[in-house]
Amino acid sequence: MGSKLSIYSDVIAEKSGTERVWIGVAIIPIITTLPEISSGISAALINAPNLSFKKKNKENNGIIEESYKDISLSKTYIKFLIASLIIIISAWEMINSSKSLAHITRLGTTFWGTFFLAIVTSLPELVCVITAVKIKAYDLAIGIVFGANIINITIPFFSDVFYFGHPILNDISNYHLISIFTVIILSGVVIVNILYQSKHVLLKKMISSVFIVSLYFVSILIIYNLH
Repeated sequence: MGSKLSIYSDVIAEKSGTERVWIGVAIIPIITTLPEISSGISAALINAPNLSFKKKNKENNGIIEESYKDISLSKTYIKFLIASLIIIISAWEMINSSKSLAHITRLGTTFWGTFFLAIVTSLPELVCVITAVKIKAYDLAIGIVFGANIINITIPFFSDVFYFGHPILNDISNYHLISIFTVIILSGVVIVNILYQSKHVLLKKMISSVFIVSLYFVSILIIYNLH
């Protein structure tokens, strides 16, 4: 469904004249992060706070041709909504299974939420981004990443509404600080890559990618060893 969302979004952007970057930042992330929001709310309801924290126009002889001229905008809106609902519904039972598995495997809710649950709930964004890149909607792809991160930061506050007692952040493990510092460092790497335009593009891409992936797995290993 994630791939369908990206294609439908690109159709909507072209047909409606809306900027792809705006749809990427404001529309798709709202849908693709609903599994995380649903998981966060469910985690609050079952008292498991650690699980809660966790294409382009073608030009022909100077004339711009629509890439989706034979596709109906109204039908695309409907398909977009259907794809969105499927993603939302699939998230409801995930949190209960995660809590059970965390206890059965003795990995703890902190590690389970940071690693397994985070990967599963991020798959819609991953599929959307890959699909957007494939159809050369690059602003849409990057917008999805940044937009999803912005929304994800609000999840603990959504969860607070359904969490009884004091703020949910008061009951989470201190191990989450490792994740927070990792996010701050990785965000800095992304900012540097945007601001610093190196002539050695391939080398820059390799260094950044290796550093980001390595730091992610190091943080996961630290949390695993501490849990």
